[in-house]
Parts: sequence; structure tokens; C-alpha cells
Amino acid sequence: MIKKICAFIIIIFIGGCSQKNGPILNIDSALLEKINDTTTSSSFTIHNLGNKTLIIEDFVSSCDCTVPQLQKGDSVLPGKSLIVPIQFERTSNKEKKIITITLKTNTSPKLKTIKIVI
Repeated sequence: MIKKICAFIIIIFIGGCSQKNGPILNIDSALLEKINDTTTSSSFTIHNLGNKTLIIEDFVSSCDCTVPQLQKGDSVLPGKSLIVPIQFERTSNKEKKIITITLKTNTSPKLKTIKIVI
């Protein structure tokens, strides 16, 4: 019985440690929440909270009117951040649109979606 308990604790410990290895994506989108009817640009920040380089493998915007200034292959070193400027065009100041930007990275999970209301 003691061997089983020890084995269980070791498995939990190893599993917990393995989740901390690699890049960990955290996105600060606070500035995107401050967009008003006249805003044409903003930004969000990508933070790598992990211990390996985070790589932006791909990204897509749900609308051609919103373009993040990001390149496939951009990377963020462990403990560092990347500010991503965004430009968007408005067709009307009266209509609100929800735009999504989906990032594909080398993290787990691989996809992260950001919602923007313009």
C-alpha cells in the first residue's frame, strides 16, 4: 500500500513538473477593452511565462479590417513580452463589430483567440 501511494505521489509530481516546461502564453488585452468609436489602432501584449521560447506559428483575423502587426515566426523569449500593435478600419461608427484574432503557437493549447469589439 505504501508503495502504491509513493508511486502515485511521484506520478503527480512528475506530471506537475512537465506542465511547467516549455513556453506558456499569457495575453494582456486590457488596452483592447478601451477601444471607442473613434479608435483606429490599439495593441495587446504577448507574455511568455514559460522557460522555453514561445513561437507564433500562425495567426488569422476574422476580418480584413483588423490587422495585427505580427509576423509568422515571431518569437518571445522566456520571461519576456512582445507588444503587438493592431490597426483597424471602420466602415461605420454606429455599428459594433466583434473581431477575433486567433494565434497558433508552440504552447499547449496551441490556439488562443482574442476578441475585439470595434
